[in-house]
Amino acid sequence: MVSFGCSEQPGRSGADGARTPDDAATLSSEVAADDLAPSPSDGAVAWSDGVPAGDATSPASSGVVYREHRWVASGNGLRVGGKLDYGGHDLDLPGEVDLADATKAEVTVEKVLIHDSTRGLSISVNGGAWIKLPEAPKIPAPQWEYQHHIHPTVPVPLAQLKQGKNQFKLKVDPVGWWPQNFVHGVHLRVYYDPRNRSHAEAVITSPGPGQKVGTTVSFAVQPAGSTAPSSIKTVEFLGHYLDVNWEGDNDYHRWHHHFHFGTLTHHVGTASASPFSLTWDTTWLPDQPQPMRFKARITAADGTIYETPEVANVTLSRGYSVELCRPYGVDKMWVTRKGVKGESFDVAGDLAHAKDYQLVWNSWSSSYMNGVSINGAKVMDTPSTSKGYATVFHRETLTKLGPLKKGANKLQTGACCAGKHGMEVQYPGFQVLVRYDKVLSGLNQ
Repeated sequence: MVSFGCSEQPGRSGADGARTPDDAATLSSEVAADDLAPSPSDGAVAWSDGVPAGDATSPASSGVVYREHRWVASGNGLRVGGKLDYGGHDLDLPGEVDLADATKAEVTVEKVLIHDSTRGLSISVNGGAWIKLPEAPKIPAPQWEYQHHIHPTVPVPLAQLKQGKNQFKLKVDPVGWWPQNFVHGVHLRVYYDPRNRSHAEAVITSPGPGQKVGTTVSFAVQPAGSTAPSSIKTVEFLGHYLDVNWEGDNDYHRWHHHFHFGTLTHHVGTASASPFSLTWDTTWLPDQPQPMRFKARITAADGTIYETPEVANVTLSRGYSVELCRPYGVDKMWVTRKGVKGESFDVAGDLAHAKDYQLVWNSWSSSYMNGVSINGAKVMDTPSTSKGYATVFHRETLTKLGPLKKGANKLQTGACCAGKHGMEVQYPGFQVLVRYDKVLSGLNQ
């Protein structure tokens, strides 16, 4: 039984899930995904990326109140499907679910494709009907032919939940050469009527509505109503803006954040002590085609979460520009053991004013990387951080601009490690940020 309450750090449970070198030796002899038989539909549940209140773009969820029960896998993830499946048995959600005054519930699953062709990841709560998790609609179909690491969210009927302890189990469709997803976390979110549920309240005091900000942005909140600072455990600042797509679903202009092994990441930042303030570094934030907006998750000592009203119309103004070059034409099954793989990206800015650039990507087992080239010129041998059989979020700054050209560019990774695992490059691939020494108009439109 997991000993984790909603106000505690996520606990880890379940099978180890870590792939071993012995597994990798098997991969060289496995059949291609193109040999698969057709599969059933991936279901009709609409896509949601786990943004509380269920919408990545709508204005607002201010005043929303909920609690999260975050189950986290041990090791490198829970294997779901195939010959190394975790077993398909029930797993315990942490904490005690309180259904008094509950209005709705949903579950977010941290999913890594791992084996191409795997589809149909589904969850059952307390033995209820299987709920199929949707594929990300902005990844080309069929999505299971592209390596990906996403965070789908689905509604869970309140009737399937129990007061107190709850359980879940997972499965994938039994099709393909070796069906297997890795799951890093499963998070149940239960919403309540804020009029009837005690919660901490606060408002964002910095930045202010309509404020112009630069390379550093001060964020702060102030307790509201009868809330005492001592009743607040953490404040997590979230923003809606254009940035690289760490969330893995090919959506760049959105509320940016996701969970990784149960911990919120790739958001503005977290403040864990009064006065609950922090500084956001926007050095590599892309130029913003639209004003930004922000809100905060206020977690009380008892684990209840409240979302502040939004602060809107915040604009970015610096003495330089950053261009986000979004990949397209991304290769299927981008794993280095399968040979040279790549993508295209376009540069719109005047490279005569370029200072440096970054490569940003999410990998699995990056120790099997064998170089990155742009337009045929190698720009990197290995990343500064690499791991075998684990996820790494990479951000590498490069200063030799020669391989870049205005217009279309081709990025490729070298073939590596026949008979071994290889590095998986998760969708959307390598995202390229180019920083210029002056403001260039019209970027990132």
